[in-house]
Amino acid sequence: MPLLALNMLDKLAAELGIDLIGAARAEPLENEALRLKNWLAKEFHGEMAYMEKYQDLRQDLNLLHPGSRSVIMIGMNYYGEIQRGATSPKISRYVTEKDYHRVLKMKLQSLLERLQKIDSSITGQIFTDSAPVFEKSWAVRAGLGWIGKNTCLINPQFGSWLFLGGIASNLAFDSYSRAMPERCGKCTRCLNSCPTRAFPLPFQLDARRCISYLSIEDRSPDFSQEIKLFGWLYGCDICQENCPWNMRFAKISANPELQPAKEIHSLTFSEWESRSHNQLKKIMKPTAMTRQRLPLLKRNLKIILEET
Repeated sequence: MPLLALNMLDKLAAELGIDLIGAARAEPLENEALRLKNWLAKEFHGEMAYMEKYQDLRQDLNLLHPGSRSVIMIGMNYYGEIQRGATSPKISRYVTEKDYHRVLKMKLQSLLERLQKIDSSITGQIFTDSAPVFEKSWAVRAGLGWIGKNTCLINPQFGSWLFLGGIASNLAFDSYSRAMPERCGKCTRCLNSCPTRAFPLPFQLDARRCISYLSIEDRSPDFSQEIKLFGWLYGCDICQENCPWNMRFAKISANPELQPAKEIHSLTFSEWESRSHNQLKKIMKPTAMTRQRLPLLKRNLKIILEET
């Protein structure tokens, strides 16, 4: 199989409306695997038992897609302004008009098909939160950004408002993207802004104290009132909103499907309480919010109202 010119990816990305793209060699991620092992040993993953599984796949993509020689990573900007009143609960910006998993998978599928038109022997395994993959680590290696102290990937052009996805492929390139150095410097605004102190150290997240984890992953009927949701019904954007890279460089997404879902973000507390199960499911259906069961959203709503 001939080597593909790396700059061909930029051309394909422009044609497909992909914001960021890069490629890295498909090598075992031994350091990342060790960091995950240490993170799990501290039980920072809470109830996310799935993080304990498939550690061999996470370390070596060739176990996920045999014959992988490269990893192509893409990033899609999802930043958008939110019209949220004082009577509405807070919902993370990543609840966009269309489920980002579907949007990115369509982009990646189109990208793979175009590569296969260049060479029919090219194979690939697409992933975007759909496989046990160190997506942020691969994004760093593919030159899409660096991992900030709040563990989010940061790009100097878009900040951290990015969805990530990739293709593990047997394709090889004539060169590979350069990893970006970490550029957070001495700044700790993201860490200091977290009201639940979910970051015991820079670059380390204790998910059990994270509002996003509590509002989405924690399945208990109620949880310790030591930690509050601070008005967040689903997810949390506090550490990202306080990142200077986002405050200076965030751009409105050019993809209408990745704009914040207007109806969901504008629903008031009373509307969340009064609308029927079917009405709420219909509103949530196109978005990534469908992963959460309504009884747990009602639990979150109750906790938020008790905080005020």
